[in-house]
Amino acid sequence: MTIGYAIMANVESHNFIRKIQLELHQEMGTGLARQSPHVTIKSPFETDEIEDHVLYLENLSRSMKPFEMELEGFGSFSDKVIYLALKQNPKLTELHQKILSEVKRRFDLEPH
Repeated sequence: MTIGYAIMANVESHNFIRKIQLELHQEMGTGLARQSPHVTIKSPFETDEIEDHVLYLENLSRSMKPFEMELEGFGSFSDKVIYLALKQNPKLTELHQKILSEVKRRFDLEPH
């Protein structure tokens, strides 16, 4: 199965992002997003160990404190993806590096 790790947007952020997506679709014909608004932490990978990843993420989430993230305009990659960029955030960077290091050690996953 293919899975990835992401931080999902809260309700207010989700609705704001979906509104922007709809406006882009209506004005520019960009198409509508297939995924819920999120911040990717670990890009998709193949695994048969779903339960182990769920347990890891549940334990991680219990040890975390909420933190703010701020938007900083738009970005894109390939000719199919437009995204809202985040401002540099030391807490998010620290979490990202921690997760990539831990999934390498625990699950032998490369941090691509």
